[in-house]
Amino acid sequence: MDNILYIGPYREFSGMGNASRQYIRALALSGHNISIRPSYNYYVSYPPESIDSSILELEKNHSKHYHKIIQHCYPHQLVFDSRFDENIGLIHLESINNTNMLKDHLNIMDKIIVGSRFVKLALNELDIKSKISIVPEPIDLDYIINYRNNNPIEITDYNYKFYAITSFEDRKNLNSLLMAFLICSNHYSDIDLSIKLRHIDNVANMQEYIEYEFEKIYTTVRKNFVKKPKLYIGNTDYKNILYLHNNNDCYINTSYGESFGYSALEAMAFNNQIITTENTGFDDIINNACGLKIASDLVPCKDKNRIFPIYNSVYQKWYEPKIDDIVEKMFLAINESKASKKQRIKNQTEQIKQFTLQKVSEQFKIL
Repeated sequence: MDNILYIGPYREFSGMGNASRQYIRALALSGHNISIRPSYNYYVSYPPESIDSSILELEKNHSKHYHKIIQHCYPHQLVFDSRFDENIGLIHLESINNTNMLKDHLNIMDKIIVGSRFVKLALNELDIKSKISIVPEPIDLDYIINYRNNNPIEITDYNYKFYAITSFEDRKNLNSLLMAFLICSNHYSDIDLSIKLRHIDNVANMQEYIEYEFEKIYTTVRKNFVKKPKLYIGNTDYKNILYLHNNNDCYINTSYGESFGYSALEAMAFNNQIITTENTGFDDIINNACGLKIASDLVPCKDKNRIFPIYNSVYQKWYEPKIDDIVEKMFLAINESKASKKQRIKNQTEQIKQFTLQKVSEQFKIL
């Protein structure tokens, strides 16, 4: 087995940070000798006490010679280092039509790892010479099964419950989600929507800020009563996320672009219905009739919240979900028959096997 140095954002409180922690666990299971070092894109740290101790123990590992280095980062951050036998880049993208400037960075790698077919297709546009492998973000299915066995569903009413785990930024497209929910609630009064949101940097009172932004959409509804979503705001313990999955019926995500879509994978572990934008990283998860895909149009990106200006600008494109089709898919979820639900859960139970820590570790064994 090889000595591998992994550099990535596993100490970061972000979606990429979560992916990093899961990839490290799969790497450790693969049998390679792993050493890890942290990197940061966001200056928000994941609580150290919430990081699996087996991950942090790998920071103590050192080797005189590393056969391989894995750089888990954005494409423009990749650098070649001749001290390693093999340089591997593990990257994320949310849009297509990316600048050729990235090509030079990607081609210096011996191998590129991506989490989904969507990202691989985005790289194929650039004619990348490096070998590209799809290795999905793994999930600890045993942990979730144990959680479900020890946490019965809390039944407070029999409303059909949609939920989203997201953030208040352009790419996540909350406006379309909220508008679709308002339209849907005009037809079905017995539905709810819960939205879990991360903190926004430099916003003192996030609750007031988000309610103000949502009020702009509420005013477009010509009725006296507006059914408002339940908001859960702030960085939270992972078990609170699992609580949402366990006590709701349908995970919904109307994002323009996702390189993978880990929350949908978690939702699948709870046998929930899933609604996501087509032509994104979600597709690999909900293929084989494991969820519902929202029809979309390819449009220029408009993302003022991006970390680096070269990504998700008007020069790139992503897929905008059609509001009418979001509503249509919500109708289908609400009216899912018992037979259809049984078949979907059967499909999901089989589908999720390819995303387990053990399965992904097998791919890292032959890295």
